[in-house]
Amino acid sequence: MLLHGLVVLGDGLIGASCTSGEAEQKGCAKSDPEPHGTLLVHHPFLTHKPETGLAHPLHGVVTAMKQAQHRLLVPTNGPALIEITEEVCAWVAAQGISTGLLVLWCPHTSASLTVQENADPAVRADILRFFADLAPPDPHRYAHDSEGPDDMPAHLRAMLTGPSLSIPVSGGRPLLGTWQGIYLFEHRRRPQRRTVILHLLGEGEGAASHRVSS
Repeated sequence: MLLHGLVVLGDGLIGASCTSGEAEQKGCAKSDPEPHGTLLVHHPFLTHKPETGLAHPLHGVVTAMKQAQHRLLVPTNGPALIEITEEVCAWVAAQGISTGLLVLWCPHTSASLTVQENADPAVRADILRFFADLAPPDPHRYAHDSEGPDDMPAHLRAMLTGPSLSIPVSGGRPLLGTWQGIYLFEHRRRPQRRTVILHLLGEGEGAASHRVSS
């Protein structure tokens, strides 16, 4: 597979691609060309060793990587912005990953995720009113009404706010701003049990790094 000039080899090594002329000029060590004509070259600073981690493509530093996944269950009782910041931060802190990326995914079409101010409750009340006016539960406006008059407006509100978030992690904590909170945004009237999937990928605490030998 060719990605931005790099080729992931079948033997677990990473190489760079270049033409035959470039290989001769650069002194690249050639390997057999791919069927589509891509020429693979091995580079000592682009070596991937599965047992130790991933190689940095610029300076060849290998760092142990970890990942973890969790399903967070959130009960709801009508349209609301339900803060889950504390639960998310507690789970991230327990994974032993100091630096990385946290992805949150909401596998629903009538609920969504957002980051919003968590200081003044009036902000959340204003947001709820705004979306109620933007997509009102008016049965005369929508063709889809088989699941109740609030279902199609819930789909529209979920589409506008989105099912996922990506938050950088440093020091074992999501890098949220002072007034930022993570919210599940419920759009249906009936009580629900929502799921938020958390996926964390990054460097473990105290992970050893070393330079790949040439």
